[in-house]
Amino acid sequence: METTRKSIEARIRMVPTKEGGRNNPIYSGYRPNHNFGDEDNRSMQMGQVELISTDELYPGKEALAKIEFVVREGFPFPIEKGVK
Repeated sequence: METTRKSIEARIRMVPTKEGGRNNPIYSGYRPNHNFGDEDNRSMQMGQVELISTDELYPGKEALAKIEFVVREGFPFPIEKGVK
């Protein structure tokens, strides 16, 4: 299988702890799964987050970040401005 990389720059927001989000902040190098689908159609992609506008990001806060996705067989759909 071919592996490709796709980088985007985005403003990301961490879900607040009281809404089911993490308890602790994240730092550059964090590698979560990103879900671009909905509850019935999950399209999970691994992506490494590099924070640009801060050193750490706490639940309920937002920041500018570069996210580099490592995907097999190309990215499944285009990422466009406004995608959540």
